Amino acid sequence: NFFVVRTKKIRGDKNVKCNFHIYVFKLCLLKSLLKFIAQKILRQPKRVINPTDALISSGLIDSFSLVDLALFVEDTFGVRIADSELNANTFDSIEQLANLITSRK
Repeated sequence: NFFVVRTKKIRGDKNVKCNFHIYVFKLCLLKSLLKFIAQKILRQPKRVINPTDALISSGLIDSFSLVDLALFVEDTFGVRIADSELNANTFDSIEQLANLITSRK
């Protein structure tokens, strides 16, 4: 599975871990989410969306699209999103959603 998060020990210190793999994972995660939203939800493949852009509160995506996005996250990244989390407080931006996914991997 490509999306397995791994860390490396540095110089044998058990308490110090390299966050490089988490950083790369998050970049891939952001790219996947941005591409899915632009292509599948907005149907505007060339649309540029910033990771901090408001998705729900701005009206960019509606509640039906929010469900599609949650299903994409669950299927692609293996992260369960509860129905109660489908709101602007949990992930109004792609960055918030990426942080949620990363915290559960």
